[in-house]
Amino acid sequence: MADLCRAGSLVRNKINRGAKVIKKIISILIVILVVFSAVMLLKKRKAQMAEAKPPAVRPIVVESFTLKKDNVLLTLPYIATVKSDAGAEINTKITGRIEKLPVQTGERVKKGDLLVKIDDDELKSKINGLQKEKQSLKWEIQSVKSVLRAKRTNLENLKKKHARTAELLKVDGASIEEYESEETSIAALKSEIEIQKNKINTLQYKIKILESKISEIKASLKYTKIYSSVSGTVSAKYASEGENIMAGKKILKITGNDKKYLEIQLPQDKTAKTIKTNGEFYNIKGLNDTDASGTLRYKTSYIKKLKASTGEILPIELVTYRGNNKLLPYNAVLDKDNDKFVFVYSNGNVKAREIDVAHSGIQGIVADNLSGVKRVITAKPDILLRVLSGVPVKVLSDKQ
Repeated sequence: MADLCRAGSLVRNKINRGAKVIKKIISILIVILVVFSAVMLLKKRKAQMAEAKPPAVRPIVVESFTLKKDNVLLTLPYIATVKSDAGAEINTKITGRIEKLPVQTGERVKKGDLLVKIDDDELKSKINGLQKEKQSLKWEIQSVKSVLRAKRTNLENLKKKHARTAELLKVDGASIEEYESEETSIAALKSEIEIQKNKINTLQYKIKILESKISEIKASLKYTKIYSSVSGTVSAKYASEGENIMAGKKILKITGNDKKYLEIQLPQDKTAKTIKTNGEFYNIKGLNDTDASGTLRYKTSYIKKLKASTGEILPIELVTYRGNNKLLPYNAVLDKDNDKFVFVYSNGNVKAREIDVAHSGIQGIVADNLSGVKRVITAKPDILLRVLSGVPVKVLSDKQ
């Protein structure tokens, strides 16, 4: 009986060992099947990627503009002050409190005498506050630039890693998931870099606005002191010391003869020979001097039919060009990194051409190197920038 038990035990052990061997064989077959399926799936994915076509780039719809020679007048809006070699009405150009008014009615004054002093403490305080704000923005720009440099470094490193991954992918040394993950990371970094660049552009734009405000206030500062433009007699006094006055209010009247002309103050980098006002053109000549702000003074000859009072400020047009030429509209010109481009449209093709601006005004631009150019495309700056990068275009119509 004991022998039978031992024999039964041996049989059961053999059966168990056989079952284990079969399980191992089945497990190995499953692993081989999974690996084979993965390899086949990877090959299929590679074949699909190789056959896939890049998405088509949709052309940008733009308009074109026909260039032709015509009589061109370019002007810039400006102001002129009515002056007289004989008499003047003294007006304040800014709002404020009269700090000094040292002349009395009937008193004789000479050209260049101080007539009025307006309190300038508030203006100086505003300039100080704006300059502090400007400095704060500059520091913020430096901080953003540091972040931008770091992200650009990360992008370069990731591109190098991605290039290695691409090589490994060719020999099955890397997975397609790793390759696509790196592509996603690169795209995300590029997006972050653009965000930082836009931040810098926004901050720089804010600085320009502040600089413009500072310049405006500094320009107002020079109007806090009013000097006599002529020699004569104070014939009327309309205000007194300590009085708060509005811009444009008459303060004094100095009598003299009736010879009147227009005086224009221009920055040193701006020159002109002609102005236009009330439909009439007048030649101007430089007075060969500058005021406290460094601007150059120009004047017309005497204008007999000028009805405006001495000291009055009139709107004028500063003529920057007058002649027969091709006029470029501003929406045909791309300003990029201080270079200017137009996009010549001919025979269905668009080609960028760098131009040299000879003259400009509110009406448009005259360039030196437009010989042979008949049509250009017109669009917003962001669209023109995309055209410059090579994006195809479709011309919708011809605008005049």
